[in-house]
This record gives sequence, C-alpha cells and structure tokens, in this order.
Amino acid sequence: MSDFLEKLLAHKMSLPKLKNVKRDPSRKVNFLKAISRKVGRPALIAEIKHATPTIPKFEGDIVQTGERARRYCESGASAMSVVVEPTFFKGSFDDVKIACPFAPVLCKGFFVTKEEIDCAAYFGASAVLLITALSGYTDLFQIRARIRELGLAALVEVHEPSELETALRLEPDALGINRRNLKTLKIDSNAQEKIIPLVPPHIPLVVESHIRSSLTQLPHESSAALVGTFLMEGTDIEERVRTLVGPPLTHKIVKLCGLRSSKDFEDAKQTKCTHMGVNLIAQSKRYVPVDVFQEMVKRIRAQNNIPKIVAVVDQTVSDKVGRQASQMADLLQFHAIEMAEDEMIRKINDLSKLSVEIWLAISSKQRVPDHLPLSVKGVLVDYDKGGSGQSHGAHPGPFRQNWNQLLIRAGGISQKNVGVLSKGWDGIDVASGIEANGKPDAIRMKELTRLFYSQGEKDVDRDET
Repeated sequence: MSDFLEKLLAHKMSLPKLKNVKRDPSRKVNFLKAISRKVGRPALIAEIKHATPTIPKFEGDIVQTGERARRYCESGASAMSVVVEPTFFKGSFDDVKIACPFAPVLCKGFFVTKEEIDCAAYFGASAVLLITALSGYTDLFQIRARIRELGLAALVEVHEPSELETALRLEPDALGINRRNLKTLKIDSNAQEKIIPLVPPHIPLVVESHIRSSLTQLPHESSAALVGTFLMEGTDIEERVRTLVGPPLTHKIVKLCGLRSSKDFEDAKQTKCTHMGVNLIAQSKRYVPVDVFQEMVKRIRAQNNIPKIVAVVDQTVSDKVGRQASQMADLLQFHAIEMAEDEMIRKINDLSKLSVEIWLAISSKQRVPDHLPLSVKGVLVDYDKGGSGQSHGAHPGPFRQNWNQLLIRAGGISQKNVGVLSKGWDGIDVASGIEANGKPDAIRMKELTRLFYSQGEKDVDRDET
C-alpha cells in the first residue's frame, strides 16, 4: 500500500447511521446517459472539491457548492463529480445532496466499506467511484455488489494496465482512467494510450486528471472526461467550462415568432433577431395560410442579410403544406407538445426526408426521448404549455444531460423578465412578448431584442471583472 493511501485511509470517515436506504435504478440510467459521448467531443463531468493533498484551498472555492453546480450545468457540463473525502479534500456528503438536483452526481472518495456506499445513495448520488488500487485493502467485490443492490452506477478506476483485469472482473458500468498515479501522485499524460486498446468497446471510458484544454483533444474512444482542479482554480466558471467543451455561440438566438405579414417581416429585420417564425398550424390564433407565407417569403428574400425564416408546423399540418413550407423556409419547427414519444420520433423522421433543418418544440413538463434524431438541431422548451406555469426561470441543465442540440427558452418572455428567463439558454423564442393588442408590434420587437443582447453584454463584462 502506498504511503499516501495508507495516510489517507488512516483517517476514518464519520458516517451517519442509516436505515432502509432505497434502491433507485433510474440513477444509474441517468448517469450513463449523461456521460455518453457528445457530438464531436466527450461529455464533461465537472468536479466539486475544496482542496487536494497538494492544494490546501482553491481560489474558486469562494463560490458556494449549489451556485457552482448550477453554473457548471448551465455552461455545458453533463454530469458532476463530488469529492466527499474530508481530511485531504475537505469534502462531505452534504455537497452531494446540494449538487444532485442539477445533474447526475458521481460520488467520489476512497471507499472501503459498504456503509460509505449507503451514504452516497442516501444523499442522492447516481454513481460511485471504485478504485482498483484499493483492492489490497478491502473486498472491492462486496462493495461492487452493494453498488448494484442500490441501483447506482459503478465507475471503476484504473491507472495502469496491470489493474485492468481486476477492474473488468468488477463489471464496471464505466471505466475511469486516472492519469494521476495514486502511489506517487504524479501525472502520466499517456496513461490512457496504454489502457484504451485493452478495454472492451462496449464499456464507456472516462479520462481523469490533468485536463486543462479542449476535450476534443482527448482520444476519440473517450465517452467523458472528469475535470476538477482546472475548474476549481477560479471563479470564472463559465469561461473554464467553455475552454473544455467549446466556445459559446458567436451570437445567441432570438426568434421572433407569430409574424403574420410582410410588414412584420420588415419590422423584425430591423431588429437584431436571428430567426423569424410564421405559424402554419390552423388551430393557432397566429395562423398564416401557406400561400400567404409563400408571398411573405418571396418579398423578404429579395433583400440581403435577412434573419433565418422558420415555418412552425405540427402533426395536423398536411404533408403537402409541410413540403411547401420546407421549400420556402430555412428550417421547420415541429410542435410535439403532448405527443407520445414514439409518434414524435416517427413524425420527426418523416420531416427529415424533406432535407431541411428541424427544431423540436416541447413542453417543459413533457416526457421526451432520451436521444433525438440527428436531424433535430434545436429544441425549443415551452414553459407556458403542458405544465403548471410555475417553471419560469428554470435553467437548461437537465435538458443538456442527454441532448447536444441548441436549447431555446420559450413561454412568458417579456421586456420585464428577458434577462432572467434567458439565462443559460442558447436563445429565446418570443411571440406574445412582442405583441400589442394581439398583433406583432415593431417597437416591442426592437426593445425586447435590444434588452436581450444588452443583458448578454453585461454578463460578459461581469465575467471578465
């Protein structure tokens, strides 16, 4: 046993006495979905820890755990890791409880007893770290059995190829490759190169330690990357997450919807909006017949530098109208609110044959598929329909766990609340908020768009100070 591990394990964790810890298999499922590889890069598991054996206190630790967890998820993290070891990392299970409402949490520690696993489950963890380097100090197979009994995911960690046989016998739900040697605390940046070729391809791989740049640079076999120290070193959380997962959008999306005439198109074009939406659903109070829509598009297409044109459809719109709309619009927005999952996917696949970009519109309270067809490039989440109306201000973190698409906030957005309700989203969709007397209003369009972008500029300034 290494000096560091012996020193660490000499400090026993103080654990609460728990009874009847409940099994919850959905946690394992949610964690594995969250760490599945994203488009072009591994998923990010963002870590919360307060210290390390070599760093007594992080500069960024002035940000409270709940606030950090929220900002991680809003910026692009898919899951979180929380270190609970109290002596060298200053952690606690309370941090797991605080973080788990925002995304699936990996409870990370040097676990050698089943009681520690019970605590992880009790405080809300979705997964538990199991370190093969501890195999000489405890019966890892008994601990693995307890993880399985509680319905949690087991992230089994190795550092050297010699540990892989034990790791695979533990039947990992995911395999972590720690580039830090726990015997010496030194980093081997090539550790994953030695291990990856030996791992069965069906096992998700998580690369850990000493990651400070874009995740696209990691091996393409990596499902996820666990990053802690780099993220904890500063309070500029959003910028650090973006360094890992990619740059923010060059400009955020503002879709002005419910436009009904060529004049509305002209008024919208004078704003900084990126998208103009026209509703082709006959049951809508903002309905525009397809022939009127075609004439609107013809007129505005004669000009330069126009926003993208969006045709809004649902399952009641005929195939003929859908084809006509796809020939005129830059993208189709399919309203699937209250639709069953299988019917939703079938309709999306039908629309995909039209060779046009697709956005999906859903309710914030709606049951939706874990994975969307690749033809879906954006998801509009409506907080006014299909729910209680009490979800205003909700962040997009839960939706980012499974989806890589653009996430656009809709419902109840006005000049008074646009700064609050748009926070963390890739853009907004506004209809009633730009209307006066039930019709699109040029002044309201311009003012709401101005407020949205000025709020974004303030956020950038605040991050840089």
